[in-house]
Amino acid sequence: MNADRNESLDDYALLTVPDAAAERFRLALERRGIHAAVLTDDPAEREKWEARGVRAMFCPAAGDAGSALPEFPVCAVYLFEDTLRHTCGYLQYAADHTCAPVYVITHSAASSRLYRKLGASYVVCTHASDVSFLLPSADGLRAHHPFEPKEG
Repeated sequence: MNADRNESLDDYALLTVPDAAAERFRLALERRGIHAAVLTDDPAEREKWEARGVRAMFCPAAGDAGSALPEFPVCAVYLFEDTLRHTCGYLQYAADHTCAPVYVITHSAASSRLYRKLGASYVVCTHASDVSFLLPSADGLRAHHPFEPKEG
């Protein structure tokens, strides 16, 4: 964590990491001093991330009674589109369990209306392999108050 960052702000960006662009974005978040937690529905993937020292949160299928609230404040959610089914499931989880803005990063505009109806705050359609333009500015982060998980 950056030494000049307010230590009391233990907010996390929650994201899916299905490809190299998403992994680069995760690393860029961490370079900015923003904690990143990976959202996954695969127990083996969760173990892989945790073995690498990355906080990982298990997200069972949408509507599953086993889904839990994040144990940490979430300042933003970044969902990199994998399959429509996965992205919709993660989006429903994020909309139901956080108050944070949800960004869906997709390569196709075809599903953007669906994502907006399911609760996406922003749908970014891009073929760029670098989406660092989505990173919050350092000043904006210091002024930002993290969103707390929803109750119950």
